[in-house]
Amino acid sequence: MNDLLSEQVLVLNKNFQVLGVTDVKEAFKLLYSEKAAVMDQEYNSYTLDEWSFMTTPFTEKVIRSISQEFPLPEVIRLLVFDQVIEEEIVASRQNIFYRDKFTCQYCRKILAKNELTIDHVIPRSRREEFKLSQEQINDWPNIVSCCRSCNVRKNNRTPEEANMLLLKKPTKPKSVLKGFEFKKTKPSWRNYLRLEEKDESNLHSV
Repeated sequence: MNDLLSEQVLVLNKNFQVLGVTDVKEAFKLLYSEKAAVMDQEYNSYTLDEWSFMTTPFTEKVIRSISQEFPLPEVIRLLVFDQVIEEEIVASRQNIFYRDKFTCQYCRKILAKNELTIDHVIPRSRREEFKLSQEQINDWPNIVSCCRSCNVRKNNRTPEEANMLLLKKPTKPKSVLKGFEFKKTKPSWRNYLRLEEKDESNLHSV
């Protein structure tokens, strides 16, 4: 039971915008107090009582009370909160990995956190050559996730000099989903996360 209660649940605001994640225990508190509703993959909304009668849950996992049985919720929507939590998004190592979905921006491999490094598109040692400030050289547009082999291969060169095209142009994200790795997201989250993503169908080089 404790393992089920600690599983992750995607949290949306009233306008279906992603706020982040919580665990099942906290999700049930919100559902029980009628501050949230359960969402399915087709954008249908359910009260907690309605959810108990669902016959096609996301998974076979269930939470049991004395009198009811509930399929494990994987997405909830807050019923009163319609804001997006604004905060300064720091270009930290972890946030860079989140933005790039744990994918090397050169060879496209999806890797574990401990297999990734940070690459400066314009090498830090060449900051003055490219007339960049200390802040600019360490900001979102100049930092990407990179596997170790690509980092070694690129060395002290720009992507053009190394003939290594970037998967996409690095930018500061509007928001960073905290609490989970993109590669570990659940299938039931995908439609909602897709609403948050920009069109990344075109590859960019810088």
